[in-house]
Amino acid sequence: MHPILKNSKVKRRSAKRDAILRLLQSGALDHPTADEVYRRMRRYYPSISLGTVYRNLNEMSEGGVIAKISSPAEPDHFDQTLIPHLHFKCSRCKKVFDVNSSRPLSGTSASLQNKGFVIENISISISGLCPTCASKK
Repeated sequence: MHPILKNSKVKRRSAKRDAILRLLQSGALDHPTADEVYRRMRRYYPSISLGTVYRNLNEMSEGGVIAKISSPAEPDHFDQTLIPHLHFKCSRCKKVFDVNSSRPLSGTSASLQNKGFVIENISISISGLCPTCASKK
């Protein structure tokens, strides 16, 4: 069993769920959609269903094992990094990239917390063209 799943809020654990988490953590797929995870998982588990992949990804994101990046009218992407950070989504190729910044919105967070707000999640995405797509313009 994968050590992260061992202490998580995820109810059921399975070899397939462990394999999905290993795939996300391997870096082989960066911010994949469920469809991308499904296509890769079929190499190792030919009988796995798309529903199984969706269910496992959603349960792991709800259990705090992985993060879900949602965009309106776009498929969800999944991120193995739980440390709060920003994302950049390319409007052409639809890839999602991490934006490394030290202390994103720390002043805003501190201000809200000082007023009694309890922050459970910060989700900010930036969109535009990635360097590869921008160079094709």
